Amino acid sequence: MKKRIFPLLLAVLLLTGCSVPGQPARQRYTATFLDVFDTVTTIVGFAESEDAFTQQTQAIHDELLRYHQLFDIYNPYEGVFNLKDVNDAAGGEPVKVDPVIIQLLKSCKEYYQLTGGKVNAAMGSVLRLWHDARSDAYDNPLNAYLPDQAKLEEAAKHTDFDKVILDEANSTVCITDP
Repeated sequence: MKKRIFPLLLAVLLLTGCSVPGQPARQRYTATFLDVFDTVTTIVGFAESEDAFTQQTQAIHDELLRYHQLFDIYNPYEGVFNLKDVNDAAGGEPVKVDPVIIQLLKSCKEYYQLTGGKVNAAMGSVLRLWHDARSDAYDNPLNAYLPDQAKLEEAAKHTDFDKVILDEANSTVCITDP
């Protein structure tokens, strides 16, 4: 029992923020971003100065914003070929995308197969109906509505992830179902 407690106590002491003599004390800072993934992102960390923390969080924010733009299925961004572009090209030619999108979709395809289709990133046609209903309700709450059942059923016919063709060598994605 004592052999297990010593490493645990040592780890706790190391992680409690003991200062190292000769080095500036680290202060706790917080940064909040509202422009990535349509949610509030808060970063809490320790740094030697507010400027150092700001530089670190700006780098994190920039990377999160990059992923937000790549994975966005609703909005285009200048100079970025994202998932919206892939969806817009459905039934047409392959779209050249950032390798990060290829990796994401490869993982999605893996989960799709592992779960027998229960995890399905090809639900865009269905999600679009729900997104539109939510947006309309936000803009006009008195006229909020649920998507039409018949339209949902029709959209569900176009959610076969096997229709998403990945060409990793050329970094392209093609959705064969228009």
